[in-house]
Amino acid sequence: MKDILAKELQKVAAREERFNRAREFLQHFILKIMDDLQAFESVAFIGGTALRILYGLNRFSEDLDFSLRENAGKFDFGNLTSEVVKKLEGVGYVVDAKPKVKMGVVSAFLRFREIMREFDISPRKGEKLSIKVEVDTRPPVGAVVEMSPVNIDFFFKVAHYDLPSLFAGKLHAILYRGYTKGRDLYDFMWYVTKKVPVNAKLLHNAAKQTTDLDITFDREKIITMLTEVIEKMDISSIIRELQPLLVYSEEIRLIEKELMLKAAKDIRVVE
Repeated sequence: MKDILAKELQKVAAREERFNRAREFLQHFILKIMDDLQAFESVAFIGGTALRILYGLNRFSEDLDFSLRENAGKFDFGNLTSEVVKKLEGVGYVVDAKPKVKMGVVSAFLRFREIMREFDISPRKGEKLSIKVEVDTRPPVGAVVEMSPVNIDFFFKVAHYDLPSLFAGKLHAILYRGYTKGRDLYDFMWYVTKKVPVNAKLLHNAAKQTTDLDITFDREKIITMLTEVIEKMDISSIIRELQPLLVYSEEIRLIEKELMLKAAKDIRVVE
């Protein structure tokens, strides 16, 4: 398994890209292990990494995010984490993980020791490559879950939110997180230009869970709220955060207010 990663990284010279490629390879392997463990009977893949792996989004992503599926039954995140670590160690990786619980969200950083120096990603002794695995155990209702095969580095399948439900999650982050991430705006532009409609029911339930406000998210309401958020953004700081994650660095030019305000007006909702 390490030989496969080493062969992949031979094609890459820049350390930053080597880091991104190594992390992505390990993300794929973790997802395959989760499939082997039948974890997707209980959880659905969500977030930017899902968009990258399932739909070819041209930006790298850091975390593996999941939501507990409806009628999932008993779910033991600690046991899942232990089994994933055991499988990783079984093929030669040195990994540690410590699960945490916070307000209905369970998570663990899988820290790969030695890999940064072993594959010439970083010269600093003791530096670790970390992948955060997180599961929302109390997700808002209304998502549509699909099952899809994936054949990138490994052949496996994942349960995941459909595109309108993923878009609803992204809009909820943009509207309610309290600060803006460049990756969210890049993903927003991707959804709109792909003409993906928003699962307004899921967005409504997510907002209600966050704020207790009963908001009707029709097209006009979403456009109004997005416009207010975009107009207040500090584009320069957003660009600095996003730049290292782009597969094609020139796409940073898409992150400008006028383009995003225009994109907001093209929002559609699921009929």
